[in-house]
Amino acid sequence: MFRRRIGIFSTIWIALTLPVAAIELEFPGRPEVLGSAAEEAVSTDLPVGPWRDGNAPIETLEGRVTKRALTLGTTDLTTLQILAPLRTQLEKNGFDIRYECRDEVCGGFDFRFLLDLLPAPGFSVDIGNFRYLVAMAEEGNQWVALVISRGIETGLVHLTILEAGYPPATEPKLTPAPSTLDVEERSEGNAAPSEDVVAMLIAKGSVALDDLTFQIGSSALGPEDFSSLTDLAAFLEDTPAARIVFVGHTDTAGSLAANIALSRRRATAVADRLVESYGIDPARVTADGVGYLAPRASNATPNGRARNRRVEAMLLTEN
Repeated sequence: MFRRRIGIFSTIWIALTLPVAAIELEFPGRPEVLGSAAEEAVSTDLPVGPWRDGNAPIETLEGRVTKRALTLGTTDLTTLQILAPLRTQLEKNGFDIRYECRDEVCGGFDFRFLLDLLPAPGFSVDIGNFRYLVAMAEEGNQWVALVISRGIETGLVHLTILEAGYPPATEPKLTPAPSTLDVEERSEGNAAPSEDVVAMLIAKGSVALDDLTFQIGSSALGPEDFSSLTDLAAFLEDTPAARIVFVGHTDTAGSLAANIALSRRRATAVADRLVESYGIDPARVTADGVGYLAPRASNATPNGRARNRRVEAMLLTEN
């Protein structure tokens, strides 16, 4: 929904109500809509790092995508002067800035063509003068990507809004299967069958709990009964000398500090589940997180990033 209003000093602003979070973004100048598009239940790739050595880290998301292209009318504002207040508005509304860059730092020509933008004349990018920002809502259910550039006498803004997990437009398949449209993250590859979790823990000292699911971008552990946790609880009951440290891991999207905090919260959620649902002594399960410092696959591909998002159980025994 668009509407215009007169702001301070008679500046005309345009307020855009985003679909899920219902926040409003205000754009300076005399904004006009150049083009727009919306698609239901599609996959979208959002770069979350620079183009280097032939690739860039990509966050692949599924859901409803809305695109808007705006011109700000005659203005001499720089791309940074346009972007900075938009960044502030997103942060004030609970969005986490996952990545931000400018033209050559982003990767220039190659990076620009990673971006799925409305075609000209709806939107055009000056390869030597643009800025990019991608942000995620606190609960991970909404992402916003901004591309700021300039024409000869005007500022240009491209806004992409993705509502993760938006219901698909078609009827679901009859065969039940896990789906990212359920707004879950699940580690892929190297998944240990549930009956092997304890055996691998004893043999190797640690094991990845690949059946766990979390809400995207959050530490909320799925509500279902996970076979790996059932097996670990039984093992702890049968082995009084054993203790377990849960260690959270992430992909490389976002800052190290944010990823360490997220990985630690996820590991803590797993330890809490054993205590609350299985009655395990809290002194026997602890949690920590290392963010993206211990990958088990390349973060250059979606599958690699999915494998790196995990919680591992590490066995400690009394001497």
